[in-house]
Amino acid sequence: MSQHPRFVFQFGDELGEYAVGGYGATSFNETGGFAAFAAENWTDVAQGTTLGFFSTPIGSNQAQLRLGLLDNGNIGIGTPEDLNGFPTATDKLQVFGDARVGNAGTNGCLKNFAGTGIAGTCASDRRFKKDITPFGPVLNQLIALQPVHYYWRAEEFPARHFGNSRAYGLIAQDVEQILPELVATDGDGYKAVDYSELPLLTIGAVKELKAENDALKQRVAELERRAQDDPVKQRIAELERLVADLLAAGARR
Repeated sequence: MSQHPRFVFQFGDELGEYAVGGYGATSFNETGGFAAFAAENWTDVAQGTTLGFFSTPIGSNQAQLRLGLLDNGNIGIGTPEDLNGFPTATDKLQVFGDARVGNAGTNGCLKNFAGTGIAGTCASDRRFKKDITPFGPVLNQLIALQPVHYYWRAEEFPARHFGNSRAYGLIAQDVEQILPELVATDGDGYKAVDYSELPLLTIGAVKELKAENDALKQRVAELERRAQDDPVKQRIAELERLVADLLAAGARR
């Protein structure tokens, strides 16, 4: 463990490090470890700190930043360095690259704070559940929802870390008028949509459409059967056959 001598740390100064390394063919080199950096100009009451964790890839002798723990508690995995050489992470957990969960192709679940599965292969056994009730009719509500394209007002809300590219989704205030259970409001009054429930509502809507389609098919079949049994239609068919017979008899004369 190394540490700088006592002096006032400035933003970006290395506070200390723990490094491991070894001797190669001709020289000694540090190949991994972690280091702490001042995240601000230090005073007796302001001592923000960022941690960076490093390792060296196979075939190289240069340690690379792999993970960062920022002063605000955000964690960046596979994080790049910012302009000051610091790790970056704009959310509590940000993965710069692909992420994989589970230990087999049949498991791995992402959950919300309540423990409800959001994505992946999540526990769903009936034996885990109680007070099970089916969704009510949702077709009309889903039809009323309006998907939109938009751009975030990122420059006006920098703390939200919105992106600058064209995005898509729903407007929370519009959803709240139709499906209020899908909308949450934070402490600042801003609204959010629970998108994870929409696929389940869509299943319910498809079931409604299937039931309506089956009912229409049954109605058409019943009308066709009645048409076949209609006595007027049968009488017309008999008259048509009689006229055809008379015309044939006249032609023979």
